[in-house]
Amino acid sequence: KLQFLYFIGSLMTPFQILTFISAAALGSCTIRDGLLEAALASPKHVAALEKEKWLQLFDENGVIEDPVGGTLSVNEDERKSFWDGFIDRKYIQLNPIAPDIVDVTERVVIRTLVIYTTLANGATMKVPVHVRYTFTEDLKVQHLEAFWDALQASPADDGISPYFGYTVGSTLAVGQLYDTWGIGWVGSYFYKIGVDNCHRYGGVQKIVSITTTSEGFVGSFAPEVAVNFPVQQKKYSPSEIAASPASFLNVTAVDIRGSGRHASFTITNQGEFAGVGIVRFASPSNLTIAAFDLYTESEDFFNELTQGFNPCGKDEMLGRCDNA
Repeated sequence: KLQFLYFIGSLMTPFQILTFISAAALGSCTIRDGLLEAALASPKHVAALEKEKWLQLFDENGVIEDPVGGTLSVNEDERKSFWDGFIDRKYIQLNPIAPDIVDVTERVVIRTLVIYTTLANGATMKVPVHVRYTFTEDLKVQHLEAFWDALQASPADDGISPYFGYTVGSTLAVGQLYDTWGIGWVGSYFYKIGVDNCHRYGGVQKIVSITTTSEGFVGSFAPEVAVNFPVQQKKYSPSEIAASPASFLNVTAVDIRGSGRHASFTITNQGEFAGVGIVRFASPSNLTIAAFDLYTESEDFFNELTQGFNPCGKDEMLGRCDNA
């Protein structure tokens, strides 16, 4: 009897269970708020031209890819040069055009933005961008990836005069890059974001094709590559996602950005923002999908896409998630 009473007494009371659940939820919210605050700190310091505060946001091994497919900045000296070449002497404002997405488990924040940059001559350019921030446990930036396409940059205002000002201002901006890195770096940079753009255009067209027909979707994946939902920590085979009635009837990929061997896009469901997709191809010229991340915090949308399907195992080879 004593053992039985001890067993009953050792069980958690309903009050304790509710307290535990509340504490867990509060902890998740606190982490989420911390990640959002960390992501918003970067544009705040950029707008205020606070170089040292901005540099302190990064882990000592933090990497900047801006744009993805361009030149990497992988240490403090290179991050300082990135500031000097791209940020210094400019007024830069990041305007969100969709809700931010937070993946608490992987410490990732996805932002959908239009960047407005006031150039040296006073002209303003705009460029749409998806940004993926990955943070360390102490909320330092581990990886900053900006997905944008140089051909989508444009004057902030319509008309001949703004376009002329934008052309002059962007030319002056190239001079700032030259002053920071020299002619060799500038040539390599513009090759990557300009001449190589034909491959990025192919990536954009690939995203259009795979979100139009289920056959195009499934056939575009490399073997054993799954559709990954990082926020939900689940993966599904492409054939299962393609079979979902929600996949191709209601979902549309818009604002597609080709970026090196990657492409990013906004996902809308029945016209409403639902999430952001980021695809990595085998190479800029081989558009077989090597990774497919679909970030969404909408549980309704996630459930629509995955209804009735079993996720792939997390720690094992994908097995049944291949496309055989």
